[in-house]
Amino acid sequence: MPYLIVELLRCTREDFPGWVECRLIDADGRAHRFEEKAPVVSAQLCGDAAFPQPGAIACERVGEREDASGRRRVQVDTRHPWSVQSDTGLTRFEVLASQVLERAP
Repeated sequence: MPYLIVELLRCTREDFPGWVECRLIDADGRAHRFEEKAPVVSAQLCGDAAFPQPGAIACERVGEREDASGRRRVQVDTRHPWSVQSDTGLTRFEVLASQVLERAP
C-alpha cells in the first residue's frame, strides 16, 4: 500500500487517541492541511512528541505522469483506506513521486 509523506506540525488534541495537524505541499507548491488521528499518520502518539516531524497517510495511487520539466508526478487519493481528507474536503492530490512511499515508513 502506498503512503503519502506529510509533515506533522503539532498535536491539536491530547484526548485518546490524540489528533495532529498535518501539512502536505503538492507538486505545484500548494499547501494542504489535515487534522487526523495520530495513529493514522504516525506510530508516535502526541504526548512527548517533538514537532515538526515526518508522517505518512495511507493512500491509493490513481495516476502518474511526467511534467514539462521531466519530473514524475503521482496522483493519489487519501479516501482509501482511512477516509482522510484535507480541511477543505479534498482527497485527491498530485505530488512528486518522491513524496510517495511504497510501504509503511
